[in-house]
Amino acid sequence: MLSYLLFFYFLSPGLELILRYGKILSNHDRDPSSVVASAMRNHTGAEHEVAGRGFKKFKKPLHVAKEDAKNIMKRLKEIKNSKASVAAKKGLVRKVIPEWFRNEEESGGIGDALDRVSEGDEPDADAIEQEEFIKSSSSGRQILRTLGNKSQHYTNSQCPRDVELLTTTLVVQTTFDRLPLIQETCRRWKSPIILVVYLSPDESQNIWDKTVQDYSSLCDHLEMIPYIAASEDERKFAYPINKMRNIGLDHVITSHVLVLDVDLIPSSHLDDALVKAIELAIEARLDDDGDRGIDPKDAIVVPAFERKSPIACKTLQDCQNLMTQDAQFIPATMTELEHCLSDEKCLVFQSDVNFEGHADTHSMQWLKDEQKASLTPIKCFRSLRYEPYVVIPWCALEKNARQRIAVHAPRSPYYDERFHGYGKNKIQQIAHLRERGFTFKVMPSTGFVVHHPHPESITKEIWNDRENNELHQQMDALYPQYLKDLIREYQSIYNDTPLC
Repeated sequence: MLSYLLFFYFLSPGLELILRYGKILSNHDRDPSSVVASAMRNHTGAEHEVAGRGFKKFKKPLHVAKEDAKNIMKRLKEIKNSKASVAAKKGLVRKVIPEWFRNEEESGGIGDALDRVSEGDEPDADAIEQEEFIKSSSSGRQILRTLGNKSQHYTNSQCPRDVELLTTTLVVQTTFDRLPLIQETCRRWKSPIILVVYLSPDESQNIWDKTVQDYSSLCDHLEMIPYIAASEDERKFAYPINKMRNIGLDHVITSHVLVLDVDLIPSSHLDDALVKAIELAIEARLDDDGDRGIDPKDAIVVPAFERKSPIACKTLQDCQNLMTQDAQFIPATMTELEHCLSDEKCLVFQSDVNFEGHADTHSMQWLKDEQKASLTPIKCFRSLRYEPYVVIPWCALEKNARQRIAVHAPRSPYYDERFHGYGKNKIQQIAHLRERGFTFKVMPSTGFVVHHPHPESITKEIWNDRENNELHQQMDALYPQYLKDLIREYQSIYNDTPLC
């Protein structure tokens, strides 16, 4: 047992990388333009990238793996000797054993010893409490939705089985103090908007009901969902960004969805432009295989820009006042965007601090070409750091239901809720889409999103403070392991968007 755990913690990741890159080398011969060579050439030192440069993050030091294995063995022995029901013990085992090892239990493995425990014993209070914790997934607050339990993600989805029209719902998450920005979004986006709002207990008790009334009168296509903080320190150290996104996704009842943060403002009538883009994607698949896009895996990229602040607004209120003082502060049309860029008041989103994050969209070329009636395929990613904002299929269309395709769950993956706070929380879903076989296509130059300036958030301050906080280290360690698990999960699916 100890040897088996050590194998998976220490040796297996290295072996898997060898096998994976052996396949790549066999496909590309030793051509310097191959995937491996490109990955090595593009090395930026980012610890979270996997393509030939994140190997160190895959393995644990031997002494750490050995200690982990000892702790697991000790806990298993305690569970086996406890006076708990078999069901309770199995529940506890699922909490103790890593996800990759639980698969062994299902096929024999470690479950055998526990199955031999007498069923006549009465469970103790601790076992009952933890068993109830395992069962309490319906609240969505205690059980995290992860890659390991993705088959259960859709349990709370409100998707109907027979959506007739192509419509995109905008899912937005925000804290209460950033709520005013949604007003401009409401003016520009007339399709459904689902807004998940992070609240302190005081905000939820004293001002939430009145806030809902006020915003509902301003925006009748807005649905507001409260998320009450689990603790006073949660926003600072463990802001549940992906959990909030998933709560919003559960409420989507349209064919497609676009997930944004509240600071990103859509261009006017972006929702209408996206319907036309989706229709273009369906037509492309009709030309391809004649299925009319019945079960498409298209991620339609929405180019993202950002508005520079004319002043150093140090408070959130000061920043929000900029749009109040200037109605055209955030460009609403293609013409306004072009002027903002030419006046150097706007730039491609994060191009000055995270160039690779949106580089493969080729936003400036996209704007210059003005391809009003065509999608631009992204044939490969030049970097694993690419993290565009994408429109993806969600609820099944009526024709899907007739053919019984994807009718039991949303057609795209949820976010992995282990990612919290700042960093890696959005890019993990892009990675999931890639490994699941999605294609990426940039929408015609008829719409975009623009980031509104704001002071650095508390969560980002924690992310940057590596000396006193572990958030950066935790997410950097989780992400390469997540990519490794994705590769294993979808090893039989062809990746339509490989690395260049």
